Amino acid sequence: MMIVAEAATIDPSGAYGVRIYDASAAPHFLDTRGDGVGQFPTGVGSGVIKFQVDGAGRPIVFLFAPRASAEFSCLPIAIACV
Repeated sequence: MMIVAEAATIDPSGAYGVRIYDASAAPHFLDTRGDGVGQFPTGVGSGVIKFQVDGAGRPIVFLFAPRASAEFSCLPIAIACV
C-alpha cells in the first residue's frame, strides 16, 4: 500500500511519475530514505514511482526503482480515492 503525495507529472519518455509515501524495502526514484550516514534504506519515506498508461489513461504497468536493468512490471494495479 502507498499514499499518493502529489499530482502525477509526465517525463520525456511519456511515463507518469507520482510521488508516494510508503514503507517499502525497495528504493524508488528520488527516494528520501537514502543509504548514507543517518539515513535508512528501508522504512517510511517518500519517492517517485513511474507508470505507463493505456489509451484511456489507465495505468497498466509500473516501475518502482531506477536500475540499469529495470523494466516496467505488469501486475494488477488498484487505485482508490478517499
